[in-house]
Amino acid sequence: ITIKKNIKPTKKWILHGYDAGNTITKQLLNHGFYFSLSEKIFYSKNLENLLDLLPLERIFFETDCNTDISIKKIYSKYAKLKNISETSLTNTIKNNVETVFSNIAPPSN
Repeated sequence: ITIKKNIKPTKKWILHGYDAGNTITKQLLNHGFYFSLSEKIFYSKNLENLLDLLPLERIFFETDCNTDISIKKIYSKYAKLKNISETSLTNTIKNNVETVFSNIAPPSN
C-alpha cells in the first residue's frame, strides 16, 4: 500500500495468488487493488472471509499454482459457492479484464 501511495500508478494493481486475512484485505480494497485467486482459495482458512469481503468486480482467477486444475473448474466452484451462474461469473470477470487492461493496445496482425 505504501509503495502504491508513493508512486501513484496510473494502472490498476492486481495481487497474484491472493490469500490473506480480513484486515489487510479491507485495506487493499480501500486502495483500489484487484485480487487474483487460485484454487488454493477453496482450501484456505481465509475462504469465508475472502468470499465475503472481495466483490466480484475486483477479482480474477488463475491456475498458476496448479496446472492440473482447469480454470473452468475454478469458475464452477466459485459460482457454486456464491450461488451465481457460471455465465454471470464469466461475464463479470470479462468486464474486470476490460476495466483493468482497457488501455493496453491489442497486438497488431
